[in-house]
Amino acid sequence: MMPRSSRGFTLIEFLLTVGIFLTLAGMAPAFYSRFVLQDAVAETADRLAFSLRNASGFSLAGKDDSSWGVAIDGAEMVLFRGANFATRDVSADRRVSIPSTVSITGFTETTFARVSGAPSASATVSITASGGAARTVRLNEFGVVSRE
Repeated sequence: MMPRSSRGFTLIEFLLTVGIFLTLAGMAPAFYSRFVLQDAVAETADRLAFSLRNASGFSLAGKDDSSWGVAIDGAEMVLFRGANFATRDVSADRRVSIPSTVSITGFTETTFARVSGAPSASATVSITASGGAARTVRLNEFGVVSRE
């Protein structure tokens, strides 16, 4: 006869282990979806800040002897060349898609002055997702972009 300590797992130990595993596995999708939403919001905020900084830099440098701007066009963010989005040079557009789970409020368009780099309008942009994830991108009257 074998001693009790070397016979393996009991049925109760096995069921307890499986129960803990299934509980953790059941919680994983909720955590994962929250992570995905937070990542989408953070990436969108980074891309907006990057686009605004690029437009400001291109305008200050006089790239293509033009002013540059950024606009939201449906589900895309557009870095454009021209005095405004309506009269822009479409061939110079740089488009970045916005995830469908993310919404942007407080911003539609801004253009940066060619010599000073000052934006046509300052903005406080809210980037949110349905799970409560949110970021803010601010553009002040001097063209400085910050993320929060």
